[in-house]
Amino acid sequence: MGGEWTLRPLKDCATWYSGGTPRKSRPEFWGGDIPWISAKSLHDFYINDSEDKVTELALGNGTRLAPTGAIMFVVRGMSLKSEFRLGITTRPVSFNQDVKALVAKPDIDPSFLVYALKAKSSEILALVEEAGHGTGVLPTSVVQALEIPVPSLSEQKRVTELFSALNTKIFLNRQTNQTLESMAKALFKSWFVDFDPVIDNALAAGNKIPEPLAAKAAARCALREQGASNSKLPHTLPDNIRQLFPSRFQFTEELGWIPEGWSVEPFGSVAPHVRENVAASEIGSKETYVGLEHIGRKRLFLERSGIGSDVESNKSKFKSGDLLFGKLRPYFHKVVLAGSSGICSTDILVFRAKDSAYRSFMALTAYREDFIAHANSCSTGTRMPRASAKDMLAYEIAKPPRNVAEQFEAAVSPMWKKGYSGVAECKKLAGTRDALLPKILSGELRIPTAEKELLDAMA
Repeated sequence: MGGEWTLRPLKDCATWYSGGTPRKSRPEFWGGDIPWISAKSLHDFYINDSEDKVTELALGNGTRLAPTGAIMFVVRGMSLKSEFRLGITTRPVSFNQDVKALVAKPDIDPSFLVYALKAKSSEILALVEEAGHGTGVLPTSVVQALEIPVPSLSEQKRVTELFSALNTKIFLNRQTNQTLESMAKALFKSWFVDFDPVIDNALAAGNKIPEPLAAKAAARCALREQGASNSKLPHTLPDNIRQLFPSRFQFTEELGWIPEGWSVEPFGSVAPHVRENVAASEIGSKETYVGLEHIGRKRLFLERSGIGSDVESNKSKFKSGDLLFGKLRPYFHKVVLAGSSGICSTDILVFRAKDSAYRSFMALTAYREDFIAHANSCSTGTRMPRASAKDMLAYEIAKPPRNVAEQFEAAVSPMWKKGYSGVAECKKLAGTRDALLPKILSGELRIPTAEKELLDAMA
């Protein structure tokens, strides 16, 4: 099939656009609702959001708009060992200078062009090595000269349809994980930040609510006054769990009002810093490797990883259930709970719960914005600030009794299990897709055979 298709240079398949960065000193350009795509945003097939956003004023003042259906890929900071990151926009977005945007020509299906580029990943990354000079930049003119097999538009759509269900499944799995993260964070906030169960107990017992917590107590009272039953109040607990919480608060010099009977402790009391170094010569080629580039910003699940053969220097060991915290530029908020064992960059700090009952409490404490702000404020270095494990271990927490932490772990651990099951499925599906693409486009594999393999992978 692919062998009978016409070869066309990428330059003739799309209109190419370069992006840019609006001036950071102009606040009117930033904080809008238009996603501003950079390398850190390109991890999913479908591109529709980013952490950084710009206003309409920024368009034409440093950056430009790419339409829905534009293909975007990273062109800077690449190497032969990098992942060739690309995707397709599902809404208009802006983008920076590290990314190219391609708008397919009328006779090219945009999704087909994504797959064609994906099939050329190894060849495109090799161009970075050929360019040399350690720049890590993909030379645009050379990439544009690469040829891809292009069939009729109807055949392109057949290829696109072949992979659409698979990519949708990957996308939905990742959305599910984001929902699981939100649920875990909300429950953590209710129990350990807002102290909702303690407030409920205090209200039921007629005990005084401290003034700093009065607004929270009033909000819960208002729900009752509006006719909500206890079962409909947010994060209301079964009696057997709610009774584990006290009905009074106590004042502490360090943290203010906390539940009676809880103690103010350093983070290190629940999560010591683990340092298990391993020499590069002792690392297996297939061992899971996690670098900073693999950890998503503000994503509790580790969705990407490398392998030991990518490693050339000494690393740190970690186990399933450990907390991995990116100490380089801690404001990037790279914090994950490991779903398996492996090795990681020495720019990643490893923490391990002293008691397994506090595993999720540990992870969600470190994930909080307050913890990130603490790590950042204590970091050293101007251009490349690094957080200190010592400072993070000293971060003060309101430590709950073990029976409360144990109940929280029981409530949240199924979320981690489900999330990492989804991550494993995504990796399997992506691996199947990436293995089949070159075969289909080269004509080695025909669509009916590929369909069967995809159905088997999704079963």
